[in-house]
Amino acid sequence: MLGVLAVALAHISLLLPLEGKQSSQGVVRVLTMGCIVVVAGMLIYLILSNHSTGDFFFKLLGAFAILDVLGTVITPPLSKIFRTNK
Repeated sequence: MLGVLAVALAHISLLLPLEGKQSSQGVVRVLTMGCIVVVAGMLIYLILSNHSTGDFFFKLLGAFAILDVLGTVITPPLSKIFRTNK
């Protein structure tokens, strides 16, 4: 459980310095951080729960994991594209 939290916090800390002037980039970054939190919460629930979860739970976990990866991959290029040189 603590390992999941450590990885999630490290992942979020890598996205924090990437800020830009565009509001769309900020929205993508915040949504990515939200997906990280949801995936970490679902993984912690899987670790701590004693009963079996349904197929829908794993599909939902996979969907949020894909959104997490997509947001992580797209945030740095958005930071470079919308950077203003001042």
